[in-house]
Amino acid sequence: MNVVVVKSGKHNIVYIKESYRDEQGRARSRVVERLGILEELEKKEPGFLVRLKAKYQDERDKKKAELIVRANQFAAALNDTSSIGSVNAFPSLSYSMLLLRKIWNDNLNMNYKLKYLQKNTKYKFELADTIPFLTFLKMLDPASVKSSWESRCNYLGTEIEDCSIDNFYSTYDFLSDNKDAILEWINKRIDVCCSRSGNTMVFYDVTNVYFETSLSDEEKGLLKQYAKENVAELIAQGIEEGVIDNTELGCADENGNIIFEMLPDDIQAKIKELSYLRMRGMSKEHRYDLPLVSISLVIDENGFPIDFELYNGNTAEISKMQESISKMQEKYNVKNTVVVADRGLNSVSNLNMLQDNNYGFIVAQKVSNLPADITAQIIDENGYTEVVKDRYKYKIIDNFKKENADKSESVTCKLVVTFSQDRYNRDIAALNADLKIANAAVLNQSRIKTQSRQWKSLVVTDKKAPTVKSINQAAVEKRKNLCGYAATVYKAAPNDKVGLTPLQITGSYHSLVQIEDCFRVMKTNLSLRPMFVYTESHIRAHVLCCVMALIMLRLIAKKLDDHDNHLSIREIIVALNDCNCTVMRNQQKELLFIRSSNYLDLFKSNSNRFSTDEICSILDDKKYTSNQKKILDAFGIPEIPRISGSASFEKIFDRRFKSDEAIVGKVFYKLT
Repeated sequence: MNVVVVKSGKHNIVYIKESYRDEQGRARSRVVERLGILEELEKKEPGFLVRLKAKYQDERDKKKAELIVRANQFAAALNDTSSIGSVNAFPSLSYSMLLLRKIWNDNLNMNYKLKYLQKNTKYKFELADTIPFLTFLKMLDPASVKSSWESRCNYLGTEIEDCSIDNFYSTYDFLSDNKDAILEWINKRIDVCCSRSGNTMVFYDVTNVYFETSLSDEEKGLLKQYAKENVAELIAQGIEEGVIDNTELGCADENGNIIFEMLPDDIQAKIKELSYLRMRGMSKEHRYDLPLVSISLVIDENGFPIDFELYNGNTAEISKMQESISKMQEKYNVKNTVVVADRGLNSVSNLNMLQDNNYGFIVAQKVSNLPADITAQIIDENGYTEVVKDRYKYKIIDNFKKENADKSESVTCKLVVTFSQDRYNRDIAALNADLKIANAAVLNQSRIKTQSRQWKSLVVTDKKAPTVKSINQAAVEKRKNLCGYAATVYKAAPNDKVGLTPLQITGSYHSLVQIEDCFRVMKTNLSLRPMFVYTESHIRAHVLCCVMALIMLRLIAKKLDDHDNHLSIREIIVALNDCNCTVMRNQQKELLFIRSSNYLDLFKSNSNRFSTDEICSILDDKKYTSNQKKILDAFGIPEIPRISGSASFEKIFDRRFKSDEAIVGKVFYKLT
């Protein structure tokens, strides 16, 4: 604070001003108080100005003295190694867990929910501490349960130092048992903190992930929970319905025991599905050497996961949509919502199922295998509405009848066709590349291999031998005509009287990339796979931790966007991993926290590739604001001082610790 006298007309005005730095780091000053006209103040209290300046000078001298004392304490602490013997390196710990825990509780109120769920359970340790730790670690340093337990002391304020590794596995059991209650609570909180008013559209997709083990559950003989009871019920039902013949030892031995190999194929497949989770199947990441588990995921329009389900690894994704959607409707009572899905889930039975459950649908439709009359309408230029001149247009084909292979079932809906010039350029490039391979195959009379390739549809093969004979000009011309076109099938929810506009329909399918991004983030950034757990409950808990971590990242990204500070998921994770401080004690044995940073966001940016000179120029112009500060500002959390004590962390993160030792843990408290 400074005393300033400013001449204004005939009078001298006395002000109290303070200095500060603006967002760009420039020195500024502002008026704190206007005391009045100097002459009048002196008349009332002679010597007023002298006493006022002395008062504020004393305050400045006192602050300087405190800084000198603190600096001396700091210097003394740097040189004092008596408390730690020969060890002379100060611990470097992360406060990222404190930051994430505040967001977790302030926005999702998870501390309350987890304590409520733990009531009257067998768990004696604090699940409200272990669950956020395991969840946040998926963002910060994803690893196995064992590695997670080994890193439990590396973060400030976690209060889980005394937890055993068995406590961590027990936490996974709790998460598995309470998965639905936890996700239901989180969804309600997202509705509140992100102003989400119902889901007009939800996005659905399926992926599979692999395990670091060479044997499947079937090969290991590891049954799913309650598998024996489920299989017994299935066999009893099959006998009752006459599908399984057990009357004259048709499927049983002389003692009446069922012989698995004698059961009908569909019953055998169903028993395997009920019995085993980790199975070999069609891997989307081409890991056919390892067992898989399938995961279906539902997200909202903003990319927030709503729910997930687990299925055995050899499950065809198209067959489980009905079960997943039915479970979601039962748990969340979602109605009159449009489900958006990829073409891998486009079957007549699935589309009718969605309608029967009061859902609408927008599902991708392959344009290359449509009837000739529909193909003619697609290619016909008439009827298109241009959105971007010469770049993007759409057409609605009403009363499109989609039938299954044997034409026993059908659904009537709209076929929404779009043409994109950018897509056309990509499709033409791909066609030319395939034609080049096809022409080479014709020239060399190559044999057709079993692997599916796009170019195979462009050639005629010899019926007697699988060799390439000539180019199929009709197939080439058809594919060329359809370059740039894409289609979706659409039908509004049965009780929706308004429906979606064509632009909403086409835009929604483009938004389907969000769910693919969810899978990508969970697999790449959160280490969804490979999995190192093997029981069904622990697999479910591991996926739940990844889903909750993704929700936290989406929440942070949403708040940043609301403050016009867009950061990618990768940039958020980098910023969180840069929340570090060195811990030591002063001569009074009080903890000191010296905030440190690697400034990774200066060098690791997705959008900018700055040279060293450009980075230095940004720093010289004081235009640099760390991504960590952007996150703090988005949630209204004060910035952590460069040097602070325990009280600062308690105040900033709204936590009360029993002692300094509770903040850093027993081991690191001894090492400071």
